Amino acid sequence: MVHSLGTHRLTEKQKRAQAAAKQRKLRALHPARYRAAVKKCHDKNKHKHYAAARTKDAERKLFVLAKYGPRGEVRCSWPGCDVVDPDMLSIDHVLDNGYEWRKQNGIGGRRFYIFLAANAKSLSDYQTLCMNHQFKKRADRCRFNRKHNSDFSMLIPTK
Repeated sequence: MVHSLGTHRLTEKQKRAQAAAKQRKLRALHPARYRAAVKKCHDKNKHKHYAAARTKDAERKLFVLAKYGPRGEVRCSWPGCDVVDPDMLSIDHVLDNGYEWRKQNGIGGRRFYIFLAANAKSLSDYQTLCMNHQFKKRADRCRFNRKHNSDFSMLIPTK
């Protein structure tokens, strides 16, 4: 678009491209100064960054809980359980191999939900359970192992 004075106005995309080029040049010429500027900007706006991250994490958790819940719902997968509160729900490794999996892959907590949202390879490996049934499953497994010195996987409820 041509301005009445004959100068060319930049589109938003062109402005962003120019700003990015300026940032790359500053980063290449003055890396320490660039890091200091980025840290200053982050420190000034960290409350905004953290709030956005918390919102995104909550949305991701709901998505993952629904993905691994019964019939795609945010609810406990244990038969007969009606818990639907996301604060009371979490992801369970169906085969109780969570410790080994985390040790092997180095992923836990927030990063685990990011992994599950991005990788839906085997939906049967995970399920959504309420905390009561997480503890109930663990107690049943411990009781069974003490009694039979055997594998607990045959007692795990299926979806």
